[in-house]
Amino acid sequence: MLDRLHLGPAEAGAVFVRSPHYHRESEWPLIIYTVSLQSAVGTLIGGLFWTRLGRMMLENLVLTLALGAIGMLGAIGHVSSPLRAPRAILNWRCSWLSREILLSVAFVGMVFLAGLIYLLPDLVGSASDLSALVADGLRVLAGLTGLALLGAMSMSYLVPTRPVWNHHDTSASFYAGAFQLGWVVSAALLFVRVQRIEAAPLVLIACGLIVLTLLRIYIILRVVERLRGLNVYRDQPHSWLTGRTRQIRIILAVVGGVVAPLFSVAVIFLPETFSATVTEGIWIIAALLLFVGEGIDRWVFFEASPAVIFPPRF
Repeated sequence: MLDRLHLGPAEAGAVFVRSPHYHRESEWPLIIYTVSLQSAVGTLIGGLFWTRLGRMMLENLVLTLALGAIGMLGAIGHVSSPLRAPRAILNWRCSWLSREILLSVAFVGMVFLAGLIYLLPDLVGSASDLSALVADGLRVLAGLTGLALLGAMSMSYLVPTRPVWNHHDTSASFYAGAFQLGWVVSAALLFVRVQRIEAAPLVLIACGLIVLTLLRIYIILRVVERLRGLNVYRDQPHSWLTGRTRQIRIILAVVGGVVAPLFSVAVIFLPETFSATVTEGIWIIAALLLFVGEGIDRWVFFEASPAVIFPPRF
């Protein structure tokens, strides 16, 4: 029991309680922030794989920026006093939360700058290979910053007073969710942008999503197994121990991340004009299903996280 909680003997008498300042509505900005920023990072990185299949760098940057902007609005909505939000980055040397905020701003800023540089030749009316090269470099740098952001985001929740979060599977969930959402969103954008894709790349894209989805489901099941022995859910009917919530989450992942890509592969045998439209619709639906599933996952993440009051030490 103590090993699963990652608590020492001195914390054995800890009592699980809900914070007196807890407000359920305050979870939604965090859900929007984490899911949107993670999907933005994954979308940017996923878009780097599709460059040879279709020149859609601008569309990928715009979509990434839109997701990042939605996430930042969620972060602002979570702050009690938005005007004082800049102060949150001042403690970056020793606070993972400050690093997370700083990396979020840096990531969104670099994506915006990359898109601006990419459009620069059109704005000034002259073609330039240098601007495209600089924009590509910024995309890669933004992708690396995004990976660091995911790490800082997960580290912000690895605290002893929240044993439900304080485990390496929190980091695994954040990274796997970002890659899965990014893969399906960037792939859906590809199918919208490029009407006809050869069978081999389509099969590769579908297999990639299936592998990421199976990994995501495996992590979910590991989290459920770890939390099964924690006696902190008696007053939380929507926790992971509620079969219906877990079943809905798994069904959404299977349909959106396994059934949909397999069906899209089967569609290539249909007439070309019909298959392109159906494939596009399948991947858009898959993205929506996986977004809803990740949102449920994040809602449970915050819902099933009572604080711990440690007994005094004498």
